[in-house]
Amino acid sequence: MLDLRNLTKSFGDKIVLNDINLQLTNPSSLYVLTGESGSGKTTLFNILFGLDNDYQGSYKLFGKDSKAYKNQDWDHLRTNEIKMVFQDFKLFEQLTVYENLYLSGDYKGDEIYSVLESMDLLELKDEVVKNISGGQKQRVAIGRAVLGSPKIILLDEPTGNLDGMTTDKIMSYISKLKNKGISFFVITHDDSILDYADIVFKLENGKINQTNSKNEQEYSETKQKSYQLEKTKQKKHVLLYTFLSVFRKMKRISLLGVPIVIILLLFILSFTAFQAASLESFTNFFSGVDNKSIVFSTQKLTSEAAEDLKENNILASHDGKRIGFSNEDVKKVENIQHIDKIELTVEGIQSFYDHEGNRFEYRLDYENIPAFLRKDLAQIRNGESITFTLTAQSVPYSVIHNYNVNNINIISGEFPKDDSKEILIPDLYAFMISDSENYTNLINSTIELDVTSAKNDMITEEYKIVGIYDTGYRYNLSPSYPIYVGYFHQAESQDKLTEEAYQFHVQTYKINKATEEYSKNITKDFEHFKRSMGTGFDQMIVVVDNEENFESVYNELKKVFPKYQFISQYDLKNGDLSFVYHSLVRNLVVGSITIAVIIGLVVIFLNKGYIYDRTKEFAILFCQGYSKKDIIKIISLENGVIFTIYFLIAYLLAFLSDFIFLNTSKYGHLFTNLLTFENVVSLSLLVIIIVSLSIIWGVKGIKNNNLIKLLKD
Repeated sequence: MLDLRNLTKSFGDKIVLNDINLQLTNPSSLYVLTGESGSGKTTLFNILFGLDNDYQGSYKLFGKDSKAYKNQDWDHLRTNEIKMVFQDFKLFEQLTVYENLYLSGDYKGDEIYSVLESMDLLELKDEVVKNISGGQKQRVAIGRAVLGSPKIILLDEPTGNLDGMTTDKIMSYISKLKNKGISFFVITHDDSILDYADIVFKLENGKINQTNSKNEQEYSETKQKSYQLEKTKQKKHVLLYTFLSVFRKMKRISLLGVPIVIILLLFILSFTAFQAASLESFTNFFSGVDNKSIVFSTQKLTSEAAEDLKENNILASHDGKRIGFSNEDVKKVENIQHIDKIELTVEGIQSFYDHEGNRFEYRLDYENIPAFLRKDLAQIRNGESITFTLTAQSVPYSVIHNYNVNNINIISGEFPKDDSKEILIPDLYAFMISDSENYTNLINSTIELDVTSAKNDMITEEYKIVGIYDTGYRYNLSPSYPIYVGYFHQAESQDKLTEEAYQFHVQTYKINKATEEYSKNITKDFEHFKRSMGTGFDQMIVVVDNEENFESVYNELKKVFPKYQFISQYDLKNGDLSFVYHSLVRNLVVGSITIAVIIGLVVIFLNKGYIYDRTKEFAILFCQGYSKKDIIKIISLENGVIFTIYFLIAYLLAFLSDFIFLNTSKYGHLFTNLLTFENVVSLSLLVIIIVSLSIIWGVKGIKNNNLIKLLKD
């Protein structure tokens, strides 16, 4: 079974084992090794148990060179064939006596109870090991070793700590087991054990000598059947051990969890807020234009066209042909197939009056604020105010749903129609005139406003409330909010076709020779100026009949107006404005990754320390035949369970924080997506990545050599 030939072991210049020869051939014998402390007995056992391969000479275990065994072979051997009882027991302190035995291998309850009874431990089966005495721990360690009837058991001072049970009783039990085919090799200073020994060896000055022998039958290694290492792996209780480990260390895990939960809470809130702020930027950037609309202006050139003008020192924002779109331009567009609507407007015009020229402005002071709003508008108490002003829509009603240029979020009702006395009011104004939080009854009702007419007379006009829009005042209070009236033509061409307007353009483009030459088709004479002004409208809104036809219409429009910058969903992501889109995407990705990395590093370091503190525990598993893969499974499962609990607690705290005070603060809008499926999934995936990285980093230190070192210390 064990065959050592000319084996030498040194530590530096000190020779501990000097050219020793030792053969243990009888599977039913008790071998005893004596020697003074420090003589090398434990060193020899470490070699026999496969914990030390740094020696010279030969050590054959079951007829095979021990160095030829792979790590997985040793896992099998330590589980089934050769076991060792250490001086410090190598027990799981947080588990019960029964659990220590049960988790050491695939053993039935009857077998475990039989061993406990034989070791006088049955009454302690449910006692946690850390609460029992040293002698009782010694017996638990011996009981665990004899389970499964291995071929060899190595015992390092098995009776050194016995209490409440005599050495005779332990040795009688061992004698019974050896008669069943188990070979025992014992290190001891206890002379009473020598009476039970079949062969006694003494280690002295690095040499092993046999000092006594009795009842030793002739037994030759050649008489044994050749040993074949079984490839089947004994079942390991990975799941049960993980569950028990988490359950029994709940207090420690809870203490460790306090900083991690706080960190995860901050991670959840900061990530959610950053995502919301980034998405808000996306929303603002992409708002207004839908998937079927294309908007372009005579005053906005493509970046390529603008760069060409700049290189030629031309300081102009037009294409050299037109200031406004002509009727011919409109006809060309109308001839393009699959166009549903065309509207011409004046870009950038904001009129603070209705189609009749009436103006209205109302200042809301703190005294006039409904009681239920005063908490949200408390800053007005300090002398600030909110102003409501009549403001005309800059886009016709026919295309307002396609090109909602002001990004108006209607919460009830509809947009006002063109050239009408209909109005769309802000929610704050609705609260004020209804004096309650329920304003739905205002839709289609009429209201009288004291307005200033086009002739500057104070008159009363009646308007119909057709819609109410969301101001988001709880999150970002503005000093003024529009009361929208319907669109009307705010700039006719004849208003621009004056001699004064013509001379203004002439002087504007005389800034340098290059600009003057480039603009001659506009400023050559009044007739050229009139032709370039066209209809007087410089913005065209084109709506395609179907999204499937968008690309064809888009390409045809580019042929007609190649120098104009188009605004569409396509252009925002792929065209002239795509740099803004890509910048937003980059900021979102980089910001999210940065937050995850910062939080992740903190969590990883905390978890790394937790795993490192448990290496002694993993070493105990290792000496019982648990492979490195088994240990990694345990670490992964345990971290998965623990961090799932931490994450759920952190998310619950985040929800409570939002429910109690965040949603009522001015930053509340940043947490509206806290419980959305996308946000939960994103955060969960990031936490999984963080935990996975911490596990990978943590288990890098779980190496066989490190575990062996812990067992030898």
